[in-house]
Amino acid sequence: MKKKRHALVFLLMFVLASCGKHYTHHPKILAAEKSLASSPDSSLRLLLSVSSPQALPEADRAAWCLHYAHAMYKLQKEDSVPNSLIDIAIKYYDGSSLYKYSGTAYYLKGCYAESHKKPRKALLYYKKALLLLENTQEYDIRGLTALNIVYLYYGQKVIREAESYAFEAKKDFELSGNKNYQMYCYQMIGEFYYNSYSPTDSILRYYEKAGRLAKVLGNETMYYFIQGLKGSTLYASQPQKAIRLLKEAYNHDQANQEIHNIFLSYCYAQIQKPDSAAYYLRLVENSKSRIQDSLAYYASRSYINATRKNYQQAYEDAKKAYILNEKNFQGKIKDQLYRIDKQYDLTEKQKENLELKIANQGKVLLISATVILLLGACIFSIIIRNKSKRRQAELETKNKKLQYEMEVKKLEHQKKHALLLAKLKQKLELTLEFRRMQNRPAAIEKQEEIMDRIIRTVILHKGEWDYYVKEVDELSGNKLQEMQEKHKDVTKSDLIVIALLYLGINIGDSCLLLGMAKETMYTRRKRIRKHLEIADETELEEWLAATLQTAH
Repeated sequence: MKKKRHALVFLLMFVLASCGKHYTHHPKILAAEKSLASSPDSSLRLLLSVSSPQALPEADRAAWCLHYAHAMYKLQKEDSVPNSLIDIAIKYYDGSSLYKYSGTAYYLKGCYAESHKKPRKALLYYKKALLLLENTQEYDIRGLTALNIVYLYYGQKVIREAESYAFEAKKDFELSGNKNYQMYCYQMIGEFYYNSYSPTDSILRYYEKAGRLAKVLGNETMYYFIQGLKGSTLYASQPQKAIRLLKEAYNHDQANQEIHNIFLSYCYAQIQKPDSAAYYLRLVENSKSRIQDSLAYYASRSYINATRKNYQQAYEDAKKAYILNEKNFQGKIKDQLYRIDKQYDLTEKQKENLELKIANQGKVLLISATVILLLGACIFSIIIRNKSKRRQAELETKNKKLQYEMEVKKLEHQKKHALLLAKLKQKLELTLEFRRMQNRPAAIEKQEEIMDRIIRTVILHKGEWDYYVKEVDELSGNKLQEMQEKHKDVTKSDLIVIALLYLGINIGDSCLLLGMAKETMYTRRKRIRKHLEIADETELEEWLAATLQTAH
């Protein structure tokens, strides 16, 4: 039993140790957390109103540091926040079950590392944050973490990894309902598809989603930028539609006018409008930008030179366009092969992960079942033990109560016995003296003296025996009455003799009290034994003592 109890205590200590850390209950910090997403400046004011945050209890201080760093980052003041504040939050939440706050702390650590031009460290922190936030419902933080990884990978030209995390970010923002970040994810995935030579429908589907959200949110800059992207996607297959979209973007998206010029020139060349094609191409050449080396640029210039009968230059431009097109085609084939291999690897990895997950779930279930069984067994044994103790205590109490009642009855019996003897004592003494005087005549003066004493005290006479028999009957628990009812031959005279024997008066004194010869007394005793059906070898006094004492 002790071993089981120790095992239970150890198990509980282990569970408590793993779940011991708790989140803050500080009202100002909780209010600051609530307003952090919508109003970081209000959140910051609330946090700054907390007096002596460094002296707060550990849980409160960790939460204060976390939300203060988060508010400062949202307000683009991260340079004024020391790294040690985030480290305090990370140290406290590490190893706890507070995954939301632990993951948020690592997300902020990544943001601060990125702002200090440490992309590798930032990537590590972001990935750690995603692991911690995986089973939480913090979709916005998860989405932002994945989106930051996208930008880091894109900046390092690791396009395929960036694309993978873009889809993760999209999924999280869809779950959180954050339309603004959904818009950026759709636009980014559309560009990834465009750069990887994916089907036009797939590219346009994401651009359309991004454009609709930009319109709903009233973000005109983003809306016209996406219209330009859609025009750039359709320039080869649907030049008329591409011209309409590119011109719409051209008038509002000044930052990307050079790209629009190239595609407009190519589209006009496709629909055989050399003057318009030459106009936009001239704008491109005057800008002297590096994008003049694109396929669309050379294709458009080849067409314009051909219309001007400058066939040699048209041939050179067409050759360059062909080489670029071939290069693009080879890139497309290579990318498709990579995607097929990647999809296969991903399928195999998912299969391995699923098998591992099932195995881990089996282990978790087994451990959980073992823990539950141990706890159940310990609790059951404790309940049984408590019930046994309770029964034992009840039995002991009952026995003590019974002993107490028996002692009380015994004392009452002794008291009644003594009282009855006290009542009889004086009369017994005088009666005995009177009977002796009768048997041995004394002087007349002496006889007169004795008679006077007897008369003054009132000697015990025959009529009083009923009273004393009744007292003895009550003292024995009505056993005399039961005896007479059971044995009809027992007379009142027999009951008087039985009462005297019960009171412990010997045969000689009993004979004197009753005025009876000893032979008569022996005869009476023999008759009593017969009426009560007492065996010959049993002493009358012992039988009466045992029988009349059973009431006590």
